[in-house]
Amino acid sequence: TGAGTTSVPASAVAVALNVTVTQPTAAGYLTVWQCGSPQPLASNLNYTAGENIPNLVIAKLGTGGTVCIAGQATTHIVADVNGWFAPSPAYSPVAPERLLDTRTGVGAPAGKLVGASVLTLQVTGAGTTNVPTGASGVALNITVTEPDAAGYLTVWPCDQPQPLASNLNYAAGETIPNLVVAKLSAAGTVCIIGQATTHVVADVNGWFSASASYAPVTPERLLDTRIAVGAAAGPLAAGSTLTLQVTGAGSTHVPASATAAAINITVTNPDADGFLTVWPCGSPQPLASNLNYRRGETIPNLVLATLGTGGTICIAGQATTDIVADINGWFTGAVPG
Repeated sequence: TGAGTTSVPASAVAVALNVTVTQPTAAGYLTVWQCGSPQPLASNLNYTAGENIPNLVIAKLGTGGTVCIAGQATTHIVADVNGWFAPSPAYSPVAPERLLDTRTGVGAPAGKLVGASVLTLQVTGAGTTNVPTGASGVALNITVTEPDAAGYLTVWPCDQPQPLASNLNYAAGETIPNLVVAKLSAAGTVCIIGQATTHVVADVNGWFSASASYAPVTPERLLDTRIAVGAAAGPLAAGSTLTLQVTGAGSTHVPASATAAAINITVTNPDADGFLTVWPCGSPQPLASNLNYRRGETIPNLVLATLGTGGTICIAGQATTDIVADINGWFTGAVPG
């Protein structure tokens, strides 16, 4: 709170931070939590030696409007503020709590989730967080570890059909996280499926009430430059800008009154190392990163994006790359920040 020109107000209860690890000396993970509380058993960002990797964190603010960050390896850290939440019954941030760990039998039987099978995770009433019945959506940091092969994970409300969307892409043997803001089923569950057999870990960061200004949806693909969804077919050239129409697009039909959106953005097949920046069209491109990638890598990150001119967002990268974007929900009226 009060930092930079953003000057998050002292009344804020939570913040959306895009946190990036760069040049770590060894493999490990980062935990972000509210200062003044004990460090939880939770991870926000997993990394390997020398890797540049980001993840969006929706963190509850602690003593004096601060968050604490701890890692297992010596590393540089970059954090870009994307917005904040004012005190409201609409969103309830919590100290991260582990609701699922297939390695140890938390939230599901011990053992890897078999490829193409579905895991049902009970979110409402689970753990000490006890997300209440009637919650409409949840912020979950989901991590894949020890996958047998490359693939992707999809998370959706269990009472809806499985969508064509991805929340988390991974390579064989990789440990990688991503924040998911998921709509809950009527029974308070989310379903998780992956293409490869893998362990899955999920930490709850907070939840949205049914009266929230955030409307979670079953994920829908709004952009895929590989097949001309949302833009012309062909990779986005290095240094150029792609304008993505968010309001009114697809069958989700985000309303014109929407002021921000939760969009899972994936880079695939970049021809060089670099990073992606997402910002509201009509505003200057900021000095900030939403997604860091290596040449040839497929990697996602959730973006809480303020909508710009005509309900659009602008996307620019340093390398020529294909881009995929799946909408998870939107904000109306008061938005984060």
